[in-house]
Amino acid sequence: MRSRQGAADLMRYQPGRLFTRMEASAMWGSRRRCALRRNSLVLPDYIVVCTVTGSTHAGMLVGFAEEGRQRNVIGIDASATPAKTKAQVLSIAQHTAKLVDLERELVEEDVVLLEDYAHPHYGIPSEGNQGEAIRLCARLEGMITDPVYEGKSMQGMINLIQKAFFPEGSRVLYAHLGGAPAINGYAYTFRNG
Repeated sequence: MRSRQGAADLMRYQPGRLFTRMEASAMWGSRRRCALRRNSLVLPDYIVVCTVTGSTHAGMLVGFAEEGRQRNVIGIDASATPAKTKAQVLSIAQHTAKLVDLERELVEEDVVLLEDYAHPHYGIPSEGNQGEAIRLCARLEGMITDPVYEGKSMQGMINLIQKAFFPEGSRVLYAHLGGAPAINGYAYTFRNG
């Protein structure tokens, strides 16, 4: 395995492809978090992550791929461009896999990206049960999610649980990636409670 700085430098300077230091950190950091979780007492069976640019999803996918569980990273698309987003996740994951000497090839089928929750477009709150999902998280967990990013993925995760997507007894980890500052810009969505 290469050092974090070495991987970041390789990613940033790869000819023909520009990676930002932030993107490199997200990929490596997500992979590292997966490795740390693997050594803890309680391991998640699945991770649910909001996916737009794909770097965090890709890093988690590579981390889980070390154990052959890459399809247990469930991306909830919030980009409203799922084909493009899925291709980005795969490209970043494949590149990262090479950098960290992953001993398996990642293919398109390894990227699980659910596209039912991004409507109507990126940056526009969804209709339907999204507000309920946001309120439920705030009330039960004290977790704030915004209506255009994390709120969409939370709505997706709750819907997947309701539909029994995850086998009974599964430990599902929700990766909260931020978005709280966006709440102020979309306060109107909660004007009626």
